Amino acid sequence: MTRQQREDLLALADLYAGLAEALAADKFLPDWLGQPGREWPLWEAASRLASRFEWPTMSRAVERLAQVTRRSPTVRQLIYEKLLSGNGRLAPVMMYESQVMNGRFLGPQTFALQALYQEAGLETAGAELPDYAAVELEFLSFLAEREEEDAGQSHQWRTVRRRFLKDHAGKWLPQVARRLAHSDEPAWTAVGYMLAAALNPPRQQKHIAPKQSGLPRVIDLELCTLCSFCVQVCPTHALLMQEDKQATRLALNPALCIYCHKCERVCEEKALDLQGEPATAPLLILRESPRAICPQCGEPTVSEAEVTAVVSRLGEHPAWLDYCLDCR
Repeated sequence: MTRQQREDLLALADLYAGLAEALAADKFLPDWLGQPGREWPLWEAASRLASRFEWPTMSRAVERLAQVTRRSPTVRQLIYEKLLSGNGRLAPVMMYESQVMNGRFLGPQTFALQALYQEAGLETAGAELPDYAAVELEFLSFLAEREEEDAGQSHQWRTVRRRFLKDHAGKWLPQVARRLAHSDEPAWTAVGYMLAAALNPPRQQKHIAPKQSGLPRVIDLELCTLCSFCVQVCPTHALLMQEDKQATRLALNPALCIYCHKCERVCEEKALDLQGEPATAPLLILRESPRAICPQCGEPTVSEAEVTAVVSRLGEHPAWLDYCLDCR
């Protein structure tokens, strides 16, 4: 197993673990549910998997996640609870496999899963039933981790994981995914899309072209606002933001670039393309902008490029924009 394949499995494990935490939000509220989607623990794992595999549903889920903005996690928990209860208009969403498959708790699936977990060496005396949605997702996370860790038995763990998706999680959790995906709340819509994708993972890696394209370059310095979106979607972290008290910089490590064009596609300003010349330097500075200075305390704030971009969108230069967060 290659290093990339091991990292893919760890990303898959993180994805299942994050979904498990999200779906248990009616009982255990994760603070990250109130953050913007790009700050969720799911973001890096989902972005990596979408870039590495032919996985259109995961790519759409990542797009949805990028649209999630900050909101009170308590509010999101209340919305989730209403979605599960049906909110007076829709039938409640059942969160136990035995409920869905047999219409009652403690059905055959409950005991079958308890035996399966014990066979895998897991303790089953937890607070939740074995066929609870979050528990099944945690088990999928465990299986992906074991597949990565146990090199001698990786094929067997992979077989168990795929069979579990086919015989259990993949049979009933899609109805939860559909309900969430059709909610009016962006965060739960994103979770629904991501859950639907995670229940049907691909087996074929995305074909990555050999290193023959050009490197990323900034076509027009005035177009680049240093928004960092290109950095966030870069699957190999070849692009990075550097900042000190004098300037903010967009940098590139040429050795890590796989020419996937994700940075080019995500750039709303069309400031990037992949026509740059080959380079042997360990780090290239693609864009640099001085940092603005707070007129009250004298501390640096954001880059002047970002200030210019905000003024351009607002059509005016508000006074508060010049001050740091502490002095506003």
